[in-house]
Amino acid sequence: MHTPARCLAPSLLVAMLALPVLGAAAPVAVDAQFKPAEAAPRVFKVGSGSALKGLQKVALTQLAVEFLTYDTQSASTSRFATSNVAHAHTYFHLGGVGETQFQALAERAQAAVIDSLKAAGLEVLPPAELHAAPGYRKLADAGQALPMRESGRVVVGPAGTAVYGLNRGQITAPTAQRSNALGALGNLANIGSGLGSMSAIPDSMALQKELGVNGLIEIHLRVHFVELTNENKGFFGRNDAAVVSARAYPVITATHVGILTGTTYATMTLKDPLVLDPAVFVEVKERPTTTGEAAAGVLGAVLNAAAALAGGTTNASKSATYDAIADPARYEEVVGQGLKAVAEMVALQVQSNR
Repeated sequence: MHTPARCLAPSLLVAMLALPVLGAAAPVAVDAQFKPAEAAPRVFKVGSGSALKGLQKVALTQLAVEFLTYDTQSASTSRFATSNVAHAHTYFHLGGVGETQFQALAERAQAAVIDSLKAAGLEVLPPAELHAAPGYRKLADAGQALPMRESGRVVVGPAGTAVYGLNRGQITAPTAQRSNALGALGNLANIGSGLGSMSAIPDSMALQKELGVNGLIEIHLRVHFVELTNENKGFFGRNDAAVVSARAYPVITATHVGILTGTTYATMTLKDPLVLDPAVFVEVKERPTTTGEAAAGVLGAVLNAAAALAGGTTNASKSATYDAIADPARYEEVVGQGLKAVAEMVALQVQSNR
């Protein structure tokens, strides 16, 4: 990726790494050496796997792919031993791709899941038969139609589909609660009444009988595009300057799979992020400062200078907005490969537990 030095503000460090460090998680690179059969047991946590015993015919009732298109991070120097405090605010937007590519990737993901389940020895109900079933239409009509567009993200699925029940709860919950909010749910009779999305369970049980299947599968995946890190956080964080570091790359940060078999809901959740090829991004560029922002910066400098002369505390604040520009064709290819890898691992986990 070409990132001219003149595009980057002093408060931002931009790097492109094939295998970045994502907090406490252990990232897994999906590259030429990646082997789904070896990775699946390591990266997926399975709850109530015993519920999958005897699974033979299934329907993929829900598949939603959540694409994050915006992220932000702030950093501040410590006040320890100094009266001068610096702040950095960084904003990132995904550019070059949009709903057209996201929709195509959702369709590819559906096909990959169905093909992988068949390869694992399961019979999969054709989507057309599922969508024609009155029981499915009842659930979908009461759910959230896709695509769902919100500030900072777009959630897509195969054309004409919706999310409902537990899967809808995963997608519409606050960000901090989405990744593994449901955990290993186990027997449905033991689930607390606090989950409002449980109202879809009786209809889902009836749908199994209507379709003649013994398993309903619902999947939610999340795809991010940048890692922003507060380099001042923690005891050993920087205190000489406010710094936010950034790494632009596609990454599948979360996958939640729910499989309803009879009265039991088995789950699979992704434990480690799946890092994809950062070469999809052809440029990271800073947006020009607006007149209003420039005026605010001048005013801040004047106030800080006055405070310094008076012996008071100074607060220096910088903000910058960046666009990570992806090549559309390359993005579809790379993210499509990542979603296919997830589909293969899900099918392998189902196969090993059935």
